[in-house]
Amino acid sequence: MKTLQKILSILMIIVLMTTDFSVLGIGLKSYAADNTENVEFSAYFTTENGTKVEKINQDVTKQDLKLHLTISVKNEGYFNGSVKIGDGNFKIDTTQKMENTRVAKVEENAISLKQINAGETANIEVPVKMTNAEEISTNILSKDTTLNLEGTYIKASAKSNAIGITKTVTVNIVPSTNANAEIETNVITNIKTKVGEETKRVIQLYVKTRLANNEYPVKKTEISVVAPFAENKPEKVEAIALKTTATNNEDTKVINDISNDNGKITFSVENKENDSKIIKWKKDAWDEFVVTLIYDENTTIKNDSIENYNKINTQVNITLYNNEEKIISAQNQTEVNEEKINSLIVKENSSKTEMYKGKLYSNTTSYYPEEIPYMDTTTVYLTEADIINSIVVTESEEKFVTNTEELSANSIYKTTQVNKAQVLDILGEDGELSIIYDGNIFTINKDTEANTAGNVILTYDDEISKIGVITTNPVKNGKIDFIHTKALEDNEYTREQLKQVNSMKNTVSVAGIQGENEIVKDVINRNIELKETETKAELTIVDNKGSLSTLQENKLVLGVKLVTDGEQYDLFKNAGIRINLPKEVEEVEITNADKLYAEGFAITAGYDKNNKAVALVLIGEQIDYPATLATQIYLQIELNVKLSKTAPNKTSKITMEYVNENATRYYGQSDIQVLSADENLKGYVEQKINISSPTGVISTLNSDTYQVETMTMVESEGKTIEITKDQAGKDVNFDLTVINNTQTDMKNVKVEVQLPTCGKTELDVIKTKLKNIEANGAKIYYTQNEQATVDITKEENGWKTELDADSKKVLLVLNDTLAKETNFESKLTLTLPSEIPTNVETELKYKTVYDTDSEQNVETESNAIKIVTPKEIKMETSMSATVGGNELKNGDKVRVGDVITYTISVKNIGTQTIRNVTLNGEVPAGTELANTDTQITYTIEELKANETFSRTYELRVTEKVNEISNKATASCSDVTEISAELKNEIETAKISVKIRQDVSDFKDRQNNDTTEYIGEITNFTNEEINDIELKINTNGINLKEVRIGENLYTDNLSQLIKISSIPANQTISIGIKGVISTESEKVTISLSAKDKEGEIYNSNETGEKVFKKDVKVEVTCSRENSYTDQGAYVVYKIIVTNTGTLDTNVTVKDQFSNYIEIDNIALSVLKEENGNETVTSPAVEIPESKYVDNNLSYDVTIPVGSKAQFTVSAWVQTVVGEEFKTKEISNYAVIKINKEEKKSNEIKFYMKGIDGQNYNIDSDDDNNNGNNNNNNDDNNETTKKYLISGVAWLDENKNGIREDSEKLLSGIKVKAYDVVTNDYLKDSTGKTIEVETNANGEYQITSVASGEYIILFEYDTNEYELTTYKADSENESRISSVVLKTININGQNVVCGVTDTIYLDWDTPNINIGLKTRPKFDLELNKYVSKITVQNNKGTKSYDFANKTFAKVEIDRKQLKNSTVIVEYNIQVKNAGEVEGYVSSIIDYMPSGLTFRSELNSNWYIMDGNLYTKQLENVKLQPGETKEIKLVLTKQMTEENVGLINNMAEIYEAYNEYGISDIDSTPNNKMNGEDDLGSADVYIGIKTGIQIVAYIILAVVNIVLIGIAINLVIIKKQII
Repeated sequence: MKTLQKILSILMIIVLMTTDFSVLGIGLKSYAADNTENVEFSAYFTTENGTKVEKINQDVTKQDLKLHLTISVKNEGYFNGSVKIGDGNFKIDTTQKMENTRVAKVEENAISLKQINAGETANIEVPVKMTNAEEISTNILSKDTTLNLEGTYIKASAKSNAIGITKTVTVNIVPSTNANAEIETNVITNIKTKVGEETKRVIQLYVKTRLANNEYPVKKTEISVVAPFAENKPEKVEAIALKTTATNNEDTKVINDISNDNGKITFSVENKENDSKIIKWKKDAWDEFVVTLIYDENTTIKNDSIENYNKINTQVNITLYNNEEKIISAQNQTEVNEEKINSLIVKENSSKTEMYKGKLYSNTTSYYPEEIPYMDTTTVYLTEADIINSIVVTESEEKFVTNTEELSANSIYKTTQVNKAQVLDILGEDGELSIIYDGNIFTINKDTEANTAGNVILTYDDEISKIGVITTNPVKNGKIDFIHTKALEDNEYTREQLKQVNSMKNTVSVAGIQGENEIVKDVINRNIELKETETKAELTIVDNKGSLSTLQENKLVLGVKLVTDGEQYDLFKNAGIRINLPKEVEEVEITNADKLYAEGFAITAGYDKNNKAVALVLIGEQIDYPATLATQIYLQIELNVKLSKTAPNKTSKITMEYVNENATRYYGQSDIQVLSADENLKGYVEQKINISSPTGVISTLNSDTYQVETMTMVESEGKTIEITKDQAGKDVNFDLTVINNTQTDMKNVKVEVQLPTCGKTELDVIKTKLKNIEANGAKIYYTQNEQATVDITKEENGWKTELDADSKKVLLVLNDTLAKETNFESKLTLTLPSEIPTNVETELKYKTVYDTDSEQNVETESNAIKIVTPKEIKMETSMSATVGGNELKNGDKVRVGDVITYTISVKNIGTQTIRNVTLNGEVPAGTELANTDTQITYTIEELKANETFSRTYELRVTEKVNEISNKATASCSDVTEISAELKNEIETAKISVKIRQDVSDFKDRQNNDTTEYIGEITNFTNEEINDIELKINTNGINLKEVRIGENLYTDNLSQLIKISSIPANQTISIGIKGVISTESEKVTISLSAKDKEGEIYNSNETGEKVFKKDVKVEVTCSRENSYTDQGAYVVYKIIVTNTGTLDTNVTVKDQFSNYIEIDNIALSVLKEENGNETVTSPAVEIPESKYVDNNLSYDVTIPVGSKAQFTVSAWVQTVVGEEFKTKEISNYAVIKINKEEKKSNEIKFYMKGIDGQNYNIDSDDDNNNGNNNNNNDDNNETTKKYLISGVAWLDENKNGIREDSEKLLSGIKVKAYDVVTNDYLKDSTGKTIEVETNANGEYQITSVASGEYIILFEYDTNEYELTTYKADSENESRISSVVLKTININGQNVVCGVTDTIYLDWDTPNINIGLKTRPKFDLELNKYVSKITVQNNKGTKSYDFANKTFAKVEIDRKQLKNSTVIVEYNIQVKNAGEVEGYVSSIIDYMPSGLTFRSELNSNWYIMDGNLYTKQLENVKLQPGETKEIKLVLTKQMTEENVGLINNMAEIYEAYNEYGISDIDSTPNNKMNGEDDLGSADVYIGIKTGIQIVAYIILAVVNIVLIGIAINLVIIKKQII
């Protein structure tokens, strides 16, 4: 039993496992789709015969090596990734453009790939460059380089696998096959002289060697010399390496290891690896040696009987560092002839072989001429110490050299540096070297103190122009370097004299003394070329979105730097600058032009409209070179620019020409240009800028006659022009432009113009005449057949070339291709008919038909200009009426004395605007106007379609007539419309009630004024009427008293007032007095009387307008919150604004500080309309009598809506005898209106004391002045610290001036740059001081020492752009002081907001930065699968996926061959930015295996294997808006093409009216990761019947096994 249980358990486990694995395995294809073997990667080079190799030899002199990469995706899925190059001996040559559709981006060590789909292979050829440094590792010459393919492989299941495949290639960098060595040999010494105690012949050779062009690292250089003179062999051989730069980049050394094999001398130098296997590889270098051969004195130098007796043969053998240790040799032969003496070699290693004249020129004008420092190094090589007793060096005075004379250069020695070890090495421990100058001797010996570098430095206290050197007896060969620091002092030469100077020279002579004789000597003439300066300026496009839009006004900020960052550049004097804007520019406004770092200069700017050029004139002269690179003169010009709307998409340019009075030449010009110039030369620089206009084929149609413009891609509809009858016979001009803003040329272009003479019937046309048409570059055809097509070959179309005034169509056939980024223009003139018909609507439009390389007969149509003739005038008039607020209908009765309010109306019920409409009511018999000034006739200038015009007027019924009949009449042109009559019967009334304003009390009322009215109640009967109840109805009037006859009422006036009686046929008068109390602009009053029978009689309603007197006052100061010098100019403005509704007289008072001296006060009155201020009253100067003792008091009347502006021009007084460091100067104004006073805001600034006048005054009793020894350090001027502060704000209205309501910005980083140190301002620990603006936008940099600073602001330039620099405002505390600029700090370029130089001697506030939000353009594209349909013999089955990025369907294997799969994609384009935009076209990268059917996709077309749609090109996408596009693709199934299909779509072209680029993606670059590229996956798999059967069988087996197990358990229990 137990055994059976175990068997059953094992069987169940096996079955269950089999179930899992069987189910899991069903449906999988035969290959492993989830393994990385689906992605293959190889890397190789190719040999000359095309063989693929992984290891290659590369000639070091060539840069033509190409690395080949192959990446394949075999069966299914797709791959995204990159190839990275590891540490090797080559890198990608990014200077060579890689034209490969598979490459997304190239960097120095990485290639980003575009997506590779199943069945695709990417073959990429990569140009590479070899490592080429002056210090290299030896293994670099032959090294393996790893290539890593990294990325993501998407499997059929849509799951991702990380891919990492590594390949290795090897490059052996080898010397060129024609590598050669170079050797030069010269005899420099050939004399008989004492060597020690004996006379010998000394021969010295100067040998130079190298590997030609230093093309490869040298391992060893071996020199061999075959000595001359046949059997006369040298007794002694010596060699010294002056330098071995070409081999190992080493300096002078004596060579001790010399072989002398019977007159063949051999020695070598090596380039040894250091511990890190680093060797030297210097370029443009030579090795230099001196070889000394010492012979017996009797050796003759000539012997004609022996061939080659006096010849010297030299050879160099250069061993290279390649694996073969290749040896390259060269030979040279020279001969010994005449005697030479040159055992000493002197070399001049000047730090300057050339010097520019810039500082020489600047010193001619500078108030403080500078010394011009430079360095000379004189190196003396001693190559045979045994033959001399002393070395003498003489250096002469420097001279300026012209073509005709030599002048003193006024050059002086500042220091001389000599290495002590070099001196003792050559002269020995007891040797001495003496420098002789101006009668002084400075000696260097073993006891002389040297610095830590071992150098002895002599500093000259006097102006020394020449020196000499003498040594004791040398004991050894070697060298001594004399490093001189020199300076050119100020001289008396003029600029014109200095222009004649070509160079500066001096002579250095070195003599070897033997006894008392010079036996060897070397002389060099040191020459420094003095080069002419040149004028240079740079133009930058500072803060622009990268392009100029044709659809919007553009803010263009240009920066001009006048380059003076070295003495090679001229300083500037009276510079002129002309900036030529692109030809596409139509309008320009200069909003700001300012200067930075240009003290003493004045700038003016203007615009030359005809030449589209901005002109700048900078008057002044630069005296000195700027202290740092950061403070070169900088100009900023801010422009508002409008472009022609017909300008095509293209790259244009802005050019700048500039002149400088100091210029002799301009940057980039040759000497030939300067010499041959017939006129003044100019500097020239240009910057490219993109012109951004809508993409696609753009059609414009304009009429300057009617000032209408229409453009496709921008406007979805055309425009309408209305023709009036008085325009009959008039000429009308039209312009059309076809702009090719596609990415391809347009061929066979035809433009068909449909004229207004086209229409379905005669009633649909305007019989214009074609007067003229211009179309340069096109042939013109005419036809009267409005059904004609563009085919000129078909006779039925009727195209003719003769001008036909009655044409209905015109065809323009372009002579040439319309290339991309160009346009075609045409003009036509139509003459209107002599009689203008009515009710006609027709249109003028055109279409363009063209071909491209991939499409034929493409059509685009312009928007139409609709031409509308006058319509039939249709009006509707009406009249209504009320009495006492109740509607008065036709037939209702009114009473004598009633006041009827009539409303008359006219409505335009036609379809077009009508003009000059007259509307009037009537005054029927028995009535009169309730108010004498009431208007009953109105003229309406313009009444639009469906618009109604209404007015009311009041009539009083004065007598009983049969009836009152009234109507409204409207007239326009010859059309008159009369309303239905309103008829009312008149009843006799007992009482009449009316009210009017007291005529003796007319005036402009204000709140709290008393107003008076007179009411009248008339008894029309012949009997006395008793017990009348009077009610006074008021709105905005508080009743104070009512007088009726002799009775005066003052209480409960809002209640009913009892009138006891009114005599027969009499009128009683009611005097009413009240006080106005309202916030509204009008008050009303009316009366009602009630008789004892209950009848109510209402009066008319009257009232009056309420006026308001109110003003506000504000004071500004040009020096607000600043620290201001005594004697400075200051401007106050007192601005009093009339905010009421009455002209208002005010008294302006202001007590100015006694520290202010008023120059004059001017008063002007201004009025603001539509945001612009205009002067309504010219400025008048206020008499001095009105501000005696600085106390202003002046009365002025300010009209409604105007402001009175007092401009106070004053000087800060100079204060003597008063002690202060700073003094606060405050001010405010007081306005008196009636009896009320208003105080303005208070403003203040700080007057600075004067050193020695107001502070630091010598007083031993004063501990706080800085002129004695008893002051505190905190108050000492040398330790005084100051504050720099300001505000960052968001300039929401973009006017450059900070408003109180505008947002303050936190988190803006602020630093100070010290102009003197050319570094950031640092704290005591050496850390850069950096602060941030707080929540109130404020920042403070504290404890700053006196000096010159530039404040730097770091902000997100993607988020913000700067507002106007120093906008025009009287209040400097409210403007921005910052421009965007590249500034050089410590050799690093930093792009940030910068200020002008701040000269800090006081706390300096108001260093503000204003920012504007930069508009963002951001389009996203997402792609989804919405539906898949499978069609086969079984029928049609659809699967809805509701916009999934992965969709899977399975097809029965038996039906696979007969199945067609239809995939419906949903492409969604969203505007995720902040500006409106257009998607001109979308590309779908249709994968192989899918099929495009045009009948399923009417808005798509195929070109070069990809799909395109322009469905959204005229759709303006609002921020946040999403649009959808459908695409349907099909796949015909086979058993071999199941698997994963990836399909991508991307925005191909997009634009916006601002011309700004998408913030995070580039159209049409197929770059993964960008949000304008969308992707969707479809997996098509196989479904088999085996799967279902397997499930059933396995389930049955499991059930049976479980049943057996249960049965066994039961049996077991029964047995137990």
